[in-house]
Amino acid sequence: MVGTLLKAPALDVFGQMALDETVLDSSNEEALVLRFYEWPGGPHPPERPHGATFGFMQRYDEAVASLRARDHVLSFPVVRRPTAGGLVMHDRDVTFSLIFPWSKLASPSLVYKDLHRGIHLGLKGQGIPSRLWSPGSCAPARPADCFTEPSPMDLVHEDGRKFLGGALRRKRGVGLYQGSLRPEGFFVPPDRLRKAILDGVSLEWQAALMPKEVDEPTQSAADSLRSERYFTDDWNRRL
Repeated sequence: MVGTLLKAPALDVFGQMALDETVLDSSNEEALVLRFYEWPGGPHPPERPHGATFGFMQRYDEAVASLRARDHVLSFPVVRRPTAGGLVMHDRDVTFSLIFPWSKLASPSLVYKDLHRGIHLGLKGQGIPSRLWSPGSCAPARPADCFTEPSPMDLVHEDGRKFLGGALRRKRGVGLYQGSLRPEGFFVPPDRLRKAILDGVSLEWQAALMPKEVDEPTQSAADSLRSERYFTDDWNRRL
């Protein structure tokens, strides 16, 4: 299988969400597209993030309350994702999205298991230890803050601290995964973590991912979606 490693310009958080949805809408059931987010100005410190995203079905007020509980002054955008899940800060995280074939027989839990298992193997190939988290017989409720505690099949450090989580959406047999990997605790350059993710996706789907620049029609459609949806209160505060 041949997939795509999609290269896009640095985008703000509104533009990142819009481009992911645009690529999802334009992909067929055989597509495999990995994209690492590029941010204006590169990584930001936690006190000055590029923005925060929260799940499609999460309440805006709940996301804001979680941010204020961290003593954040809301001087950055808070944007609803097209996928589910909880609150995610975008500062120094390695953020990425994956478009993939989603079989009707595959439940979300199986998708998480397969994808995170692949990234676990990619990390292992880089000599970086990790493990898939299993809750045992009783899983906790999913928290409003995505990194408060792990959910089943999240990737964690050997001491149980979560470092990778993601959220999903399925549309016409095509899946969108939006993932965030926290670099704290690895003591390796972000490029090695990106390489592990790339290797893991390639291993799991037995695919070669070929670099490709986002084309002008796709970027233009994403720019329009950014303005018409993700930049609006109608979208972000609808719940």
